[in-house]
Amino acid sequence: MAEVLLNRVDGFINEEKWTRSALSNYTVSQFKELEDILEDAEKSGVRQELKKHCLESLNNSKGSLVAQYLAGILSWQDNQLEDGTMGSLLALFESQNKWSIIEYLCQKMLETAESKMALTYLVRAYEHQGKEQLYYATLERLSRIDYEDADLALTLARHYEEQGKNEEVLSFYKKAIYRLINRKQFNSIQQVWQKILEYGAGNEDVYFSILLKVEKVMGQESAAELKRSLYKVMRAEGHLDTCISLLKDILEVNPRDTAMRKELVECYQEKYKDHSRLEECIRISDITHGFRNVQEAIKLFEKHISLDTGRFVFHRMYGVGRIRSIDQDQALIDFTKKRAHTMDLEMAVNSLMSLPDDHIWVLKSIIAKPKLKEKIRGNIPWALKILANSFGGKADLKKIKAELSPAGEAGRNALLTASEWSDFSQKARQIIKTDPSFGNDQNHADVYVLRTTPVSYEEKLANSFRSEENFFKRLLIMQDFIQSADLSSEYFSDMMNYFAGYLKLPQTNEQVVASYLLIQKLSKANLGIAAPSVGFVEFFESIQNPEQVFVRMESADSRHSFLVQIKHHLDNWQDVYLSFLPHIPQRMIIDELLNLKLNNEIKTAFKKIMSQYRSNPQPFFWLVNYLRETNQYKELGVDEEKVYLALLHLVDISMRNIANRKDLVNNKRVLRQAQTALFKEDHLLQYLRTCSQDTAVRLYSLLKDIKKLDGAHRMAAYNIIHERFPKAELQDEDRHQRDAGVVKSYRSGTTWTTQKSFDEKSALLKHLIEVEIPKNSAEIGEAIKKGDLKENAEYIFGKEKQEQLQVEVGRLQKELENFRVFDTSKLDTSVVGFGVSVTLKNMQTKEKEEYTFLGPWESAPDERVISYLAPFAEPMLGKKVKDEIEFTINERDYHYIIEEIKPAKGI
Repeated sequence: MAEVLLNRVDGFINEEKWTRSALSNYTVSQFKELEDILEDAEKSGVRQELKKHCLESLNNSKGSLVAQYLAGILSWQDNQLEDGTMGSLLALFESQNKWSIIEYLCQKMLETAESKMALTYLVRAYEHQGKEQLYYATLERLSRIDYEDADLALTLARHYEEQGKNEEVLSFYKKAIYRLINRKQFNSIQQVWQKILEYGAGNEDVYFSILLKVEKVMGQESAAELKRSLYKVMRAEGHLDTCISLLKDILEVNPRDTAMRKELVECYQEKYKDHSRLEECIRISDITHGFRNVQEAIKLFEKHISLDTGRFVFHRMYGVGRIRSIDQDQALIDFTKKRAHTMDLEMAVNSLMSLPDDHIWVLKSIIAKPKLKEKIRGNIPWALKILANSFGGKADLKKIKAELSPAGEAGRNALLTASEWSDFSQKARQIIKTDPSFGNDQNHADVYVLRTTPVSYEEKLANSFRSEENFFKRLLIMQDFIQSADLSSEYFSDMMNYFAGYLKLPQTNEQVVASYLLIQKLSKANLGIAAPSVGFVEFFESIQNPEQVFVRMESADSRHSFLVQIKHHLDNWQDVYLSFLPHIPQRMIIDELLNLKLNNEIKTAFKKIMSQYRSNPQPFFWLVNYLRETNQYKELGVDEEKVYLALLHLVDISMRNIANRKDLVNNKRVLRQAQTALFKEDHLLQYLRTCSQDTAVRLYSLLKDIKKLDGAHRMAAYNIIHERFPKAELQDEDRHQRDAGVVKSYRSGTTWTTQKSFDEKSALLKHLIEVEIPKNSAEIGEAIKKGDLKENAEYIFGKEKQEQLQVEVGRLQKELENFRVFDTSKLDTSVVGFGVSVTLKNMQTKEKEEYTFLGPWESAPDERVISYLAPFAEPMLGKKVKDEIEFTINERDYHYIIEEIKPAKGI
């Protein structure tokens, strides 16, 4: 089949009508004759042979347009978009004004991918053929992938101006100005800026986003020039606060601008026209006099003008107050802690902070705590707006926590408890991410900004990208943007330029590799993005230390793409995989190596991981999970006993390091991972049920030597080993502690409960999952059928209830996972612990008091049922009859003698 097809191609090549001498007689129909050849090559699977044959023909006969077209279009379809063959062919036909042929060739190319070159030629073809509608439609396609051509965007903006489509006009003028800013063409920027002011309809966010870009690329002076014209628009529309902000920025750049200084005074006079001390504040500040430094004058004026009768203020000693009256020399203020306090006016100006009426500190002082707490928990968007306004229009969750749920002594008067804060902050993060009322600060990734106009999700992502400093976090934002935002926007262009810039670095590090892989992937996604200029083989050879790069690559997607490219392009890919395996194990690496029967090589890598568990614990933890999932300990040469010994050793050394304050973050993480691997789902206990006696004794010996470990873990292990091997010498703790082991675990963090409470909680969880959630889903479904979701009260209520149910289910699941049912057969009434009732003699009143100690779920202080985790219970745990206890809680002293310990009723 291949030979017949190639002979047909040779026949075309040898025909005189396909030579360059016959170029003027070419028509589209001639190229359509070649379509059968391409279709037959595809069907018979000989595309690559055809391409190779045509390329060889070009070496022998460079004038063959058949060979050039077939080789070019096949290369193009293989995503070799940088191939110049089609470009040469288009240029050749353009020289002959063969626009219909150019149109045909471009359309064929665009069937494979959006291409700047193909679209540019197609635009010229439509222009010369007078196809106006197709011309502008193609210009739009080109504008989506050409992020640099400002003239292109201007042409489209003017086209839509003629049609009166203002939304499109603004969109293309925005594209144009961003491209002009990148080229630093200030005269053109000023002209387009006037158009944006004309069509922006007071959209301040559009204006200030452009100004921020100008300031970053061209400096404050250029931005100040644009702010002058923006000021005129804002002044005409009466936006005084914006005007004042603009004038202050302009005067910061040019403090001697008397005209702008005069405008600022006029804006202040209009804004504060009802202020009782306006003229006095102007006089004191000398803001109208040119001899006074303008920045100092502004600062002094704003300090004085912030104080007036009826305004709330804050003093670091007296707290929140309200100005009762004020004159030239004194201010009379009613503070929360001191009423009718008189202050010298100068002192008041310097020591008081003016607060808006809805400042969180004001609300705390004038609204009852239960009512304010209810409003904050019930309306989180309102709370976020209040808190942002309280701190100059922006805040972060760390600052909010300090206000709502402070730690330490201040926490006594907190509006939210620690658990309530956890619930609040989780919901707040989601609201900040999705609510268009909140934007991201462009300089700080963790700060949100209250917006005067709604912000699109696209702009949120762009702002997050700008404020984020970590490369791989930026990469995640970019991936989110690709999936959910407009890729023709200037935001996408800026992000692409950021990653493209890394490809110019002289050394190939992990950021360069991740950028290369991203751009390579996007080049194949029909977005018109050019592939990297070098192939993967050449690129990989430029990496000096591939193992180190792979380890430092924080993106899981990038690592996977890297592995895929290595296997696809490198002949020795299995050697590269083996070199990666001990450093960052991946399931894909192991699966591919197992397919090649490289079991011995994998065993060698695993031995290296095992030997380095202390110095490099993360590959070890991955290996533990992999072996548990696959149960291939023997097949892959790993001794399971050594795994558990290593895990216990990691627990021991990480606890010691934490106690010595060494590398706390890393050691806490290692401790958490090691304990999870040992005790979650009772992995260690399950192994102890199957291993040999010698292994069990060795593991227990190490387990009992970890002094700060949860006692329940030791006792559970002891009980299993003692049951299986009664004669084993375990050298455990004394008999009394063994028998009361479960009770003794009160100090370790295990949370105990009764079987009755556990069953009740389990039943409640089951009811929520099987009854309440399906019922709620049905209610939401019915509400959706009524349409208009924004005004649909039943839908809104249903979604709120859905969120509450999900939170409650999550809370119950977490509690049921962490709580353990107390084994009543292990109840020990010789000491105070879970499940006992204790009779105490109060040595202060000489009266007897009886308390029952159970878990947090059973706690009922009014009935003297106390949680064994409560501060009142803690000093008594482990004590015996006749023991004397003294302790202090909240500055109150307690003094008891234990008279009787007995089982609690009903346990």
